[in-house]
Amino acid sequence: MLRSIVLSASRNRCSRDGRNPLPKIARTSTFPLFKQQRGFTTRSAPDNDASTVPLSRDLQNKAQRSIASTASSDPSKWTANTFLTWAAGLVDLDGEKILHTKDLAVLKKTRIKGSNLSTLTVEELERWGLPGGPAKSLFAAVQKLFAPSNTIDDFVHKIRQKREKLSSLIKEISPPTQCEFVDRPGFSASVERFLSRNLDSFEAPNTFQNKTSTANDYAYAVLAGGSGMGKTRAGFEIASRLEKRRPDYCTIHSFFLPSASALLQALPKDWDGIGRPRRQPGENGARPLALAIAASYFIGGASATIQSQLLQVDSRCSDISAVIAAIRRDKALPDETPLALVVQFDEFQEEWYNSLIMLRAVSDGIRDATFKAHNCLILPVLSGTAPNSISYIEEALKVTHYRSQVFDLAPLTHEESFLLAHRFAVILNPGFDLGSLYKDNPLFHHLLELVGGIPKVIEMLATVMTPSSRLKTAEDALVIFKSLMGPISNRYEISVILQALGGRRADHVEHGDACLRQLVSMAYFRDIVTRATPLNGSTIGDLEASGIIFLEPVPDEVSLAKRSMHPLFFVHLPRIFYFYFSQRLESWKNAFSDLLLRGGLQLTEDDFPGFVLHLHRATYTVCTWKRCYSTPESCQATLRDIYNNAAIALGDLSVLDQPIHVPPTIEYHEAPQLDEHGAAINVTDASSVRIRTSSSSAPFECIDLKDGRYLVLTRKRGSDVDAQTPHGREQYKWSNYLASGYAIPANANNKNTIFITAKLIEKEMNKGNVMQQKPFIIISPKQLLSPENGLISSQIDIQEPWFPDHLVLAVCGQNLIKFARGFLSKLSFPQAEPLKINGAVSEEVIPSPKS
Repeated sequence: MLRSIVLSASRNRCSRDGRNPLPKIARTSTFPLFKQQRGFTTRSAPDNDASTVPLSRDLQNKAQRSIASTASSDPSKWTANTFLTWAAGLVDLDGEKILHTKDLAVLKKTRIKGSNLSTLTVEELERWGLPGGPAKSLFAAVQKLFAPSNTIDDFVHKIRQKREKLSSLIKEISPPTQCEFVDRPGFSASVERFLSRNLDSFEAPNTFQNKTSTANDYAYAVLAGGSGMGKTRAGFEIASRLEKRRPDYCTIHSFFLPSASALLQALPKDWDGIGRPRRQPGENGARPLALAIAASYFIGGASATIQSQLLQVDSRCSDISAVIAAIRRDKALPDETPLALVVQFDEFQEEWYNSLIMLRAVSDGIRDATFKAHNCLILPVLSGTAPNSISYIEEALKVTHYRSQVFDLAPLTHEESFLLAHRFAVILNPGFDLGSLYKDNPLFHHLLELVGGIPKVIEMLATVMTPSSRLKTAEDALVIFKSLMGPISNRYEISVILQALGGRRADHVEHGDACLRQLVSMAYFRDIVTRATPLNGSTIGDLEASGIIFLEPVPDEVSLAKRSMHPLFFVHLPRIFYFYFSQRLESWKNAFSDLLLRGGLQLTEDDFPGFVLHLHRATYTVCTWKRCYSTPESCQATLRDIYNNAAIALGDLSVLDQPIHVPPTIEYHEAPQLDEHGAAINVTDASSVRIRTSSSSAPFECIDLKDGRYLVLTRKRGSDVDAQTPHGREQYKWSNYLASGYAIPANANNKNTIFITAKLIEKEMNKGNVMQQKPFIIISPKQLLSPENGLISSQIDIQEPWFPDHLVLAVCGQNLIKFARGFLSKLSFPQAEPLKINGAVSEEVIPSPKS
């Protein structure tokens, strides 16, 4: 390493990336990045010094330029003239030159180059004619060139030397991560509280009454959520908001992986009797913290490969104060300008112990005012999929009173998802205005709802969408949907998920499959859980680390009603994953069919009955997963479970809570049409129907509905109801008007065209003679209209039973969307919104948005 050079540059003018590190030289200043050698210094000779190197002035200038041009490289690359110029400037502690004119003349004859310096010996110098004293002094100076350095400036210089070699290994942030942040409900307020707490503590006067150097006054952030929820991007947003809030600060975002820090130092691990990590004697969390911050700042990335490469620079720097000082010098910051380091520990759960000791180093630096002395505020931000790991860190840091503030990142709403998809598309395909192109396209909106508000999957959707993408029919949407399966399988590999859920058991795949079924049932039935909720020997919080489940905070009113001491969540799973698992797992075959997907993309009158019955089959199947661990077994459910609390009782209210037998397997069948050969054989049994079979010799057979395991779509426009199910008889009422989106006048003559009325229900519920004792359910996209011409949207709108002596339910209008559990888009069909005057439907034209 070059120790002393005649330069004119100040250290603040050094280029950060090291490409042009040294400007022109001036012979009166010393190279700023390096400490003087012990016992030696470099001094430029005056122009009229007769004892200088016996070289011409032009040759001296050329040699000095050669030193400057090689200053960022290894001294082993020096030319003979460069070495000779360097040697001529060596002086001892008294300021006397160690080499005189005769000595330099001897060296000039040897033509020593930089490649020979590392093997140079005193004996060789003496054999060439150099006296013993100068030979030893020159040898000592040469050895200093190649000796490892302890200074942070030399460490920085060596990092920059390696930058070009390591540039291909630097962890680059993907372009979508750099797009404008889409805010979440409550996120901005939480960030402001977090920043206010730390800024107020940092800026408060440090007096006896107000001890701001205690860690209790500060906080570190924890960004929690499943894989792909945008935790990394949220960490960048915290740094960005700090920079906008306090422009008088110099804000730097340092991003690295704590798991990589293990390569920098072997960290001893020891736990006490109750599982808490002990602080080790001599534990120095400042060293990996200092190296990680330096690597992130001076290189631009901190992957495991890069940090392992840093070991090769042979730096012994472990002083976080020196790193802060080097950053301040590099930024040319005056002492009065505060430096804010937002230190993000990404995927902290992979090596939470490393995160712990680095947080301890931050806590120690706050307590002993190390950071305050350098006018530096450090804000740690931990992002990862296993927030339960933070409990170990919090317990270990309890004695320091250094507290966490947890940010639970919820899935995006539909409007937020659309905005994010548009921003992703603009970055991935500049000039592609996805927002305007698909703003009113119901197919795109349904694809977006299937994604479920997960930013990473939204990015995948924006990636497969191009300006040439056709999206006019359900077939077009299916092509895009299937193209998503490749990126999803790469990000959420099913074998990895099952292994993560199955743990270390020998049967981890089967165990993981069973565990995944239960998690899916929790999401399907919207169960309320905490991260401590047990599940198959583990907890919800631990399983969140698998990356495949996401936790959605429950509304405040629900949380208050539950009176829980812990945060409450819904288990959230994007609907696209139901179809992904159904394709990948044998035990899921036919649980979620293509008809359920196709019907949701573009619902038609022909698909509507099949869509509802296939949704029932999925519900029955998942219901057995919810209540049975190893293998599906018979269990009990209610009509509230089956219809997702979307059914309105129009008769006996108790029908909603009557137990329904759910068989371990459920079969879907269709009844033959009357014109099919052999289908017109009468069935007189009040519980039997005829169905199609796959046998060519016996294409039809009779089944008994009392068996409770059949979903049967009956004859179209037949004398019976449209479908027979184990839980009741269903009648479907489609609306071509709603499908078209055109307005129609509301009057007494066409009420049944637009609405479901009591008179229409009374007519339909008496159809047929099969299973008459079962509840009757009418399902329609039309809205339910009361005899007083008021819209019925919930159970509280029914003041008196319409059919007191019957078991009648209605799933109509927007309640059909709720019943569909996310498999129908809100824009699958537009909803008529009648203008009401004093609670009655007006005679004006019904406004209906055409999609």
